[in-house]
Amino acid sequence: MNLRFIFYNLIFTTSVGTNGDNFSQPQDRSQLGLDEYSEINFFSYTDPGIYQITCNINGKVYIGEALNLLDRMNKHFKDLQNGISDCRELQSDWNLYAKDCFRMQVLLKGQDFITKQKRLDKETEIINSYEPEQVYNQHPLREIIREDNYRLVCEINGQRFDSINHASRQLNVSENNIRRRLLNKKPGYVIIEKVRQGYEPIIANGKNYDSIADSVRAGEAKDRFQAMRRLKSKSWPDWNYRNPEKHINKN
Repeated sequence: MNLRFIFYNLIFTTSVGTNGDNFSQPQDRSQLGLDEYSEINFFSYTDPGIYQITCNINGKVYIGEALNLLDRMNKHFKDLQNGISDCRELQSDWNLYAKDCFRMQVLLKGQDFITKQKRLDKETEIINSYEPEQVYNQHPLREIIREDNYRLVCEINGQRFDSINHASRQLNVSENNIRRRLLNKKPGYVIIEKVRQGYEPIIANGKNYDSIADSVRAGEAKDRFQAMRRLKSKSWPDWNYRNPEKHINKN
């Protein structure tokens, strides 16, 4: 059954009568306006399994796996509502079409999927059964386009920050959350400028590179932060800036 509702929380309520109503007596349930979802056992959706989010407008789907389906789908909804979903394309369509144009459904569930590897294998199998343009997930046939390395100058609720790292330290919010909110254009989160960085010509292990990013891609360092430390450290004499004005004397 397609679950055409979204989970915020599993809420239990009790009926309270007025004017001396006695709810211990049998009631005519046909007058209560109960819908089809009153027959669903929500506890069964705490099982491990595979789920799908579908956009009813364009037919695109997002496939996911979870140890607890109810918890995971609940988190998806809250992240999408807050504009911080990890899936930027899904978030963009959610912002465009609104929640009533999406549905969630459980594809597979049960103890057969208790191990994460089995869930991941099935998730991949289902994703690969679609054409790349039909899924929000990363598809093996979809070309990955490398983005240039930028520092984002941003404004958050009227306060300007020189970088996401600066904003994270000042606001005590994770960099990932801030980045998602900026890229998903959450109200109050504005990208002012993209400052290209990591493109200073350098020497790494005695080899010339046009940028720090190029040296990292060549395997000279595990990331740009390690590369930058080596550029400044006297313990790495074969690392330096090619620009004479920035060249560091490591003798």
